[in-house]
Amino acid sequence: MLPDHPALSLYLLLGLWLVLPLLSSERSCWRAAVLLPLIPIQIFYFYWRYSETLEPLELNPDVLWQYIFFSTESMVIVYSLWQCITLVRFTNRTSECDRLVEIGRAKCSESVDLYIPTYSESPAILQETIVAAKKVNHSNVTLWICDDGNRKWLRKLCELENVRYLNRPVTDPIRTKAANLRWSIPHGSANYIVCIDADFQLEPDCITRLTSFFENPEIGLVQAPQHFRNLDPVQRNLLGGAAWTEEQRFFFDVSLASRDAWGNTLCVGSCWASRRSLIDEMGGFPQNSIVEDVYFGYRIKSLGYRLVYLNEKLATGLAAEDTPSYVVQRTRWCLGALTLLSDPHGPLRAKQLSLSDRLFYLEIPFYWITHLHLLLLLFAPSVYGLFGYNVFNCTTEELFTIVIPKNILLCAAFYWVSNGCCMPLITPVHKTISIFHTVPAIFRGAFYPKGARFEVTRKDIRHSGRTFHWKLAAPFIAIGVLTVVATAKTFTQNYSAFYWSDYSAYNALLSTYSLITIFLCCLVCVDKPLRRDELTNSIPLTGSWSKTAIVLSKRIFA
Repeated sequence: MLPDHPALSLYLLLGLWLVLPLLSSERSCWRAAVLLPLIPIQIFYFYWRYSETLEPLELNPDVLWQYIFFSTESMVIVYSLWQCITLVRFTNRTSECDRLVEIGRAKCSESVDLYIPTYSESPAILQETIVAAKKVNHSNVTLWICDDGNRKWLRKLCELENVRYLNRPVTDPIRTKAANLRWSIPHGSANYIVCIDADFQLEPDCITRLTSFFENPEIGLVQAPQHFRNLDPVQRNLLGGAAWTEEQRFFFDVSLASRDAWGNTLCVGSCWASRRSLIDEMGGFPQNSIVEDVYFGYRIKSLGYRLVYLNEKLATGLAAEDTPSYVVQRTRWCLGALTLLSDPHGPLRAKQLSLSDRLFYLEIPFYWITHLHLLLLLFAPSVYGLFGYNVFNCTTEELFTIVIPKNILLCAAFYWVSNGCCMPLITPVHKTISIFHTVPAIFRGAFYPKGARFEVTRKDIRHSGRTFHWKLAAPFIAIGVLTVVATAKTFTQNYSAFYWSDYSAYNALLSTYSLITIFLCCLVCVDKPLRRDELTNSIPLTGSWSKTAIVLSKRIFA
């Protein structure tokens, strides 16, 4: 429970900021000490919200608005509670992998087929990918380029580089990565299969380290994280390349390592290794989902095998290079996660999966469902300004002793446990920029799951000038104008529907948050020029709130 006096809350928060930098987030005991106390705090907050801040339920628009907002906020609370529990544990399999590699060196190298599915990547990207793949130090590797675009120049490139080339027939109507792999994998015969996306460049020891875990017959798939050699659109367009991390670092460096400790890591599309026998057992690589990687991982688990996560930088690829591609990619992930809920062979309905497996899968669609609350946060100031409907009732004292301290505590704890990957203001922008596409995808995936189409994420995009994406920015501009008008109306007119109250202070904070988030999203919609000389392997893996504050101040006020 939080203190009853504002000064005590401020002292508590100050003490937290002073203590956290002294603790190592790489130790489970400190993670437990920081994260587990947040559970009773959030439970108290939920109870307070439900019992003290809501009007009695009745069929009035203002009351229904409060309960809709509370429902979406409750989803965020549940998701946050889940993370406070699961992030306490994590794995680091580097020493285990070192031991297994030494054991493997005493044996003959197992045969490995390395598959690189490709559809529309440029010659420059594929040339670099092939050259890096040929430098792996595993002695028995066959490299397969799986062309889904019927490109003659790629066939010639493969002949020049002396690698295997596969061209899937154009008569096949299903043009997806999963369908490409399903057609290509039977052409090989190696015991183990490694797959990377066409823009990924392997480290020389990647295959040796991934396949070393197959010394354990219970392991069916080994996944390594995806690292990127370019900035994502939010980093690049907000000039935050040295201040905060690429958006997926929390997922790969923190979340998957924690899921692995609970026996529930995921297959995530690139830089994974598996046994050919398992794919044969399931009748070929599954192509029933637009998120074929997650689906494939759970199919392996349903066969009784384990998935493990090796959190090492074994390959580097390209993140989505412009804002539209970023939005398309996130929308596909969202839609795919929701469609798997109803799939007869999906994680919820497949046989042989444990309750823990199913609960950990629910974390994925639940993450996307929490985006509903972000959307309502953007609209809340306008709804109050235009109609007088507040999201809940609270006093100014409760605002400063309960609402604000709770949110700051959560931000501080997740910033610490993620080594700066969860960055205040930036993490919401990463989620909000695609919100007008992911929210419709939530409802489509939940209620109309059939017919979801796979959309390829464009890579190697190059343009010399700035590009303003009007279609992406238009909703944010409209809400921004609406928020300014509604807020001005609230504070400048005196009529019966509106009056200064304790809630007006909270609405002022909501309006400020909404306008800053909207402004940053509009800036992200202005893509800076893209050049190949921007690619680097020194993308930051940790974030700094002080550097972020300086960068955002310059972007907002300069």
